[in-house]
Amino acid sequence: MQMTGDWVKGKFLTANKIEDKDFVCMSSTETINQFSCSIDGFVFFRGSDLQKNQAQKVLSKLILKSEFQ
Repeated sequence: MQMTGDWVKGKFLTANKIEDKDFVCMSSTETINQFSCSIDGFVFFRGSDLQKNQAQKVLSKLILKSEFQ
């Protein structure tokens, strides 16, 4: 099983996949009657590698630029 956001439904339909045959759209476990929203979230884990930490800072600054949006 692979879980993903509902954005992928359009990709599947464009690829001529059939809903409820080739893929299923349903609520995640324990989210029935609840609303959950996650939009393009990025997580950077704290670590001891200074080079990786600096690269994460650069990437986060690039992501926040209006040209990236």
